[in-house]
Amino acid sequence: MEIVAHAQGPLAFEQHGEGLPFILLHGFPLHGGIWDPIRPALVQVCRLITPDLRGFGESPAGDGGCVMADLAADVLALADSLGIERFVIGGHSMGGYVALAVAAAAPAKIAGLALLASRAGADDDAARDLRRAVGERLAAEGSGPWLDEFLPGMFGPTTLARAPRLLAEVRAMADRVSTRVLMAAQAGMAERPDHAAVLASLTVPVLILGGAEDALIPALEIERDKRTAQHGRTVLIASAGHLPMLERPIATAEALAGFVRTIGPGA
Repeated sequence: MEIVAHAQGPLAFEQHGEGLPFILLHGFPLHGGIWDPIRPALVQVCRLITPDLRGFGESPAGDGGCVMADLAADVLALADSLGIERFVIGGHSMGGYVALAVAAAAPAKIAGLALLASRAGADDDAARDLRRAVGERLAAEGSGPWLDEFLPGMFGPTTLARAPRLLAEVRAMADRVSTRVLMAAQAGMAERPDHAAVLASLTVPVLILGGAEDALIPALEIERDKRTAQHGRTVLIASAGHLPMLERPIATAEALAGFVRTIGPGA
């Protein structure tokens, strides 16, 4: 694990491999360790960079919140510190929201975009109200009771039946995140803008990957974003829920490695 310091605070990250830089962002409420099962395959085809977003994993929270644009600024500062001018950006769930914010802020730097179990659209009123209610509950009860209810829904029923150990691994990641950061991230996701126009404006390859058993980002939303993107294609991972990189790592790694190969080292 490496640490880079910039004006907004230190950011922890791992990087492995050579060639085309691929910055891959984790989702809520996890950290860059979610990519460990697919990292060996991806480093064969790219320079893989997996940061812990501020407040998650090894990255300190600092004094700020978790507005998606601020998290995107962290990522761009990381790229600058590594001397990377152009890169593929990808993200899982909340990490996808951050990846879209990166594309909105610096479209010329983007060689490709991968969204995993994520969406370009903003929350509707009902979803915003739910996030606010979650924040109030976290403030009142702490994170434990809410995580007990939330985390099982990130997995598909196939995984819960066949690999229940994964739930404990994900819980260990989530337990590292402070209640304050969980609340800030919920608020940041509730406030994020609609980035469908950003997705539609990209002229680079776009991969939209989802789990066939994902109850949080259903297949209909995956297909809608594919139609929005100029050069989008979808991959739906069978027997996976909201965490395909953990539930079906081989299929997910194959899809992402194939996507990177289509872009090539000269991007």
